[in-house]
Amino acid sequence: VLGGYLPHLLMELQRVSPTLFWAYRKTLWLSLLPLAVSTLIVVPMTRDRPTAITRSFGIGHIKNSRFIAKYAVTVVGMGAGIIVMYFNLFFSWWGADSTLIGIVFGLNILVLSAGNFLAPAMADRIGKVKTVVITEALSIPFLLMLYWSPFFSLAVLAYIARATLMNMAGPISNAFFMEGLTKEERSTAMGVVGTGDQFVRGVGAIIGGWFLAAGLYKEPYLLVSGLYVLAVVMFYHFFKNKEQEIEALAKAKVKLAEEIESTSDII
Repeated sequence: VLGGYLPHLLMELQRVSPTLFWAYRKTLWLSLLPLAVSTLIVVPMTRDRPTAITRSFGIGHIKNSRFIAKYAVTVVGMGAGIIVMYFNLFFSWWGADSTLIGIVFGLNILVLSAGNFLAPAMADRIGKVKTVVITEALSIPFLLMLYWSPFFSLAVLAYIARATLMNMAGPISNAFFMEGLTKEERSTAMGVVGTGDQFVRGVGAIIGGWFLAAGLYKEPYLLVSGLYVLAVVMFYHFFKNKEQEIEALAKAKVKLAEEIESTSDII
């Protein structure tokens, strides 16, 4: 919200007639202040001391390559790249100024916070895979609403609902992914998935830019809706039984550890 107000506030405070570009640039410089404060808070933090040190520069330690590959192709980075970077331009196309866009983004963050509290409770009740599938699937009608919406207010409602549902799915999906990996391969797997996700987001941003350059501000949401449907179907098909396998394996490890401990006590 503050970021939306600052450009106009700076322009009013400046005696010389400034440009909007100047105001945006000054706002970006001011945004470095909270970043600097957060850095100063992090610097004094104590370092973690690992109990065991293993160094590996390769993929030889990867044991769940198929699981990692399946998860990587279900990440919705392509769709996000096409639309997420350009939401401000989409709202500008509706005639919203930076102040109003800032308010919309601020409301979105507040609702996202509430959704992040709801997601873990939902995952505990119905499972992580079902939570990801349901929340991502429910976001698709709101994407279609962004494409169809005849009113700005309806587009804002669809934007906030879509973002909340997709961000509810994200942490739960990551937790599920981590549970399916060994400790040794988690960092490498996250690097592989993160690199792939950022790459397709970059490709998606180029595609989204082409749409906007052609004056097509609504059509990308129709395309992304199809990509999300594909991602949801693939995620459920790949992992509908994986969560039960992970839980069974975890229980077996606990049982084995208990048996070893009881055997050592007898000896």
